[in-house]
Amino acid sequence: MQPGLTQLATVGKSASAYNLAVSYQKRYALTGDYPDAGVAYDRVMLSRGGLMAALEVSVELVGSDLQFSWLCPEWVQWPDIDDEVAMVVYFPESGMVVYELNGPRRRALGAVLAIPPDLVDKRMEVYLFFVAESGKGVSDSVYVGRLGG
Repeated sequence: MQPGLTQLATVGKSASAYNLAVSYQKRYALTGDYPDAGVAYDRVMLSRGGLMAALEVSVELVGSDLQFSWLCPEWVQWPDIDDEVAMVVYFPESGMVVYELNGPRRRALGAVLAIPPDLVDKRMEVYLFFVAESGKGVSDSVYVGRLGG
């Protein structure tokens, strides 16, 4: 998500979106020291940008689907109402990731992400953010929580 990660840059420094993302995670999301280092998944940032972040996000596992919901205040208007949801699920034990980067619009107030049946009972770290319809902006990611496992 280059549009959002480049906003992590400091004035006068040149760095790629990847380098900025890695630097952020090292500084804020890694805990402990080797060999006992770990990840504070609630501090991981997948995107950072100027769009309005998701409000009151929740997720529920129903069968093999994650059902997301969020609020969108009535005062939110175009173009923000047309931002598309991005859902990302990380499975720490396997290193697998399931995601949808161009999901329903913000105004839909919900989305469904299918999880492969063999991963349904595994531990999941769940995130959500919005991407501008133009693809040129993102919101800060929201850590929705841990499920399973």
